[in-house]
Amino acid sequence: MKIASASRFPLIKRYTLLAVVFGAPWVACGQSTPPPEENLKAYIDQARKELTKDKAALMGQAMRLTPDQASKFWPVYSAYTKELDALGDMRLKIVKDYADNFDSMDDQKADGLAKRSFEWETKRSALKQKYYDQVKQALGGKAAARFAQAESRLLAIIDLQIAAQVPLVE
Repeated sequence: MKIASASRFPLIKRYTLLAVVFGAPWVACGQSTPPPEENLKAYIDQARKELTKDKAALMGQAMRLTPDQASKFWPVYSAYTKELDALGDMRLKIVKDYADNFDSMDDQKADGLAKRSFEWETKRSALKQKYYDQVKQALGGKAAARFAQAESRLLAIIDLQIAAQVPLVE
């Protein structure tokens, strides 16, 4: 698998990374080119809504909930998604900072970005643990384990898509 070349990265840094992080919102809206910068927040919000909907559908299939279980699970999952979105904003800032500084990256900046990424990973892991515990309390250990497995798989797919687009530091 070939990683995006460093020479192309500055040209695509804003919109390709946002497309990867949030599912190409302008493509989903029937446009072939990215939106103007001032409209980017609206497109990101729309993409996040689409991604959340798609992810929830996949989670629903994986969970195989009875109606009673569903009434307990979905409010917990909704709260989880809201907190995960806030972490998505943190990740987007890191990726954008990386893109903005790609051509002039020095040791100090690279170190700071790496540490921010580790902090983000730690927070996401803690969030998954927090909601695993809540699902376990509401539905039991097997359902909580299924939630954790399904969520880890879905997040791994998203992570892989992002990683495939971000070149290594030179």
